[in-house]
Parts: sequence; structure tokens; C-alpha cells
Amino acid sequence: RNLYLDERYGTQLSVGGTGKWIQERLDTAKAAAYAGDLGVLFSPGIKWGEFLNGWKAGMALRNLGSDMTFDQESFALPRSLTAGLSYTGNWRDESVVVTLDGRQPNDGARTFGAGLEVWTLQSFVLRGGYTSAGDIGTGLRIGAGVRFKTIEVDYAFASEGPFGNAHRFGVTFRFAAPKPNTVLLAQHSFDKGMREFKRGRYNESMDDFNKTLELDPKHPQAVDMMKKTYEKLHEQISPE
Repeated sequence: RNLYLDERYGTQLSVGGTGKWIQERLDTAKAAAYAGDLGVLFSPGIKWGEFLNGWKAGMALRNLGSDMTFDQESFALPRSLTAGLSYTGNWRDESVVVTLDGRQPNDGARTFGAGLEVWTLQSFVLRGGYTSAGDIGTGLRIGAGVRFKTIEVDYAFASEGPFGNAHRFGVTFRFAAPKPNTVLLAQHSFDKGMREFKRGRYNESMDDFNKTLELDPKHPQAVDMMKKTYEKLHEQISPE
């Protein structure tokens, strides 16, 4: 559920929760417990500055609830706190995703993971990551994929310690492209126009403000900035 959402600037604060009923049986003995997970996700967007645009931060508490009891013996559920950061954006005209997360259980060692995904040549992706909480052991993971219009094919390699190496293949089918957020795209175009305006590049800023209004005709500042840009262009043509 969104506690706060500003589509124009891409700022969002969301919370979520799940409820669980857990039961275990050992021969004739059985135990049951109630538990829940709580999570929060925050995206600052461009409202908090251009540097924070594309970042997300999240945190989750898992298995908060009652203890389980077999006969007379009780034990707590495996509770954990997980937190993570991610960045989605562009670097040198390439689309990149960077992730970092950590997990602290109440009955074990702290673990962490990190990953990097780079989209290049519009349809080819390279991935790399490291985890300290693998199924068998820790270590580096690498992968690649190729995306067509409706199909994506992926490959990943991971070392599984004494069990050798693991090769994983995946195929994803997409039946419809995600609907773009035109309000957010318009704000990105407006911010770009403002940067060009401050640099004195008025022709470029006029193009950006025009694009802003094409995407969001009700943008509250684009019309005023177009007027100011037109005045600046007129001054350049006839300074006197």
C-alpha cells in the first residue's frame, strides 16, 4: 500500500505485510504458530535531488509471531531482518542496475549479496554478483541474456562447492510492454530543459519544454518556462 506517491517526481513510500499460519508434525506430535512479515520500500525520485533519482531502499522483518511448541518444548521461529539498496539508471549511455542487500537472522550469521546488471546494444545483458549465502557455498555468480520483442533467454553460472558447477537457463515470455509513466517522463524532460536553460542553451531547452507539454499538457511550469525561453531567444536575435 502506498503511503505517499508523487508520480511527477517519482517519489514513493510503500508498506506491505503478509500473514502466515505455520504447522509442523513429527509422528504424533504437532505444533502450530502464527507469524507475519512487514516491509517498507522508499524511492526518493528527483524530488530529493537528481543524484538520488533511480535509487530505492527497502527493509523487511520476517516471521514476527508466536513460538512453536512440541509437547512441552517451545522454540522461536527463524526471524530475520533484511535491508537492501538498488539503483536503476544510465552510465555512459548504457542501462545499469546495481543492488546490495544484507540479512541478519536471529539464529545465524549475517549474510550479504551484491549484483550488477548492464544492458548494452539495446538487447544484450551482462550480469555479475556475489553472495555469502549460497545454497551450498559462497562465491561469484555470472550470467548473460538476450532480449527479443517478446522473449528473453538468460544463462547463469555458479559454483556449488563440492557438488561442482551449476548452469542455469531461463526463458521469459512477455505478452505486453509495461505502460510508461508519461507524467514522470514529462518531469524528466522538464528538468532537462531547466538545466539547458541555466546553461544558456535556449534552443535545446525549448525542445525539452515542448516535449514536456506533449507528454503532460497540464504540467504546471512548462508553459511559463517556454515563455521565458522565447524571451531569451528574442533577446539573442535583437539584443537592442
